Amino acid sequence: MHKKLSNCGSNHITLLNKKTGETKSFPLFCDNRVCLNPNCQTHRLYKYMREHQSQIQLLNKNMIKPKSWVFTDTKRPYPIDREYAQKRLRLLKELLTISKHRKYGSTSLFSIHMEFKLNPDSWYLHFHVVSGGVTNLRFVRRIWGKQICYEDAINLKDLGFYVSKYASKVPSFPNKTAYLEYAQTVYKLQMHKFSDKTKSILKESDWAIIDRKFSSSTNAFYELELWLNDYLNDYGFGS
Repeated sequence: MHKKLSNCGSNHITLLNKKTGETKSFPLFCDNRVCLNPNCQTHRLYKYMREHQSQIQLLNKNMIKPKSWVFTDTKRPYPIDREYAQKRLRLLKELLTISKHRKYGSTSLFSIHMEFKLNPDSWYLHFHVVSGGVTNLRFVRRIWGKQICYEDAINLKDLGFYVSKYASKVPSFPNKTAYLEYAQTVYKLQMHKFSDKTKSILKESDWAIIDRKFSSSTNAFYELELWLNDYLNDYGFGS
């Protein structure tokens, strides 16, 4: 992780357009969920929007007035319970899938986005949901066991950004321990779900890779630890 974060944006790739012969060079970003580099966060947002373009478009077509909801949870002591987060995500998807029980759930297609809030001595899990509405909200709240808050209506033009921003967002970290806890927890953790499983079909690109430039520097673990301390201080421990 140290190596990926320290090299983020410093490595480059050169592409050749097979039709026009044009070449372009781009920085390579690590796309790590705990990377605090704002350019990397922008890149992660772009990638998420591209990969889920079809699902976002279906959400747009399926809802006249998309709304945002927050499904809250309880503050818990460290360490962060990864299995608990996965369990709550599965439960929420089950609750919102109205085709499974008919009498309650989302009235439209929906998307779910997991988010963690970190305090010095506790962590707090909650989920942002995009949906046209929730049938029998009182019953859904009873099964969920915690408060469900209505945030606001979402402009259809902003829906893609609203859905995608959670893929690039990092929380504020109260200390280094919380940062490392979060990094370990979210590694390959499914944090986002769409009710529609159709992903965008990416077309073959006219661009081909002709050159890569990577940093080959190596550091002792102690040096990496010092670097991470400076990294967190430079970026202000996240958002």
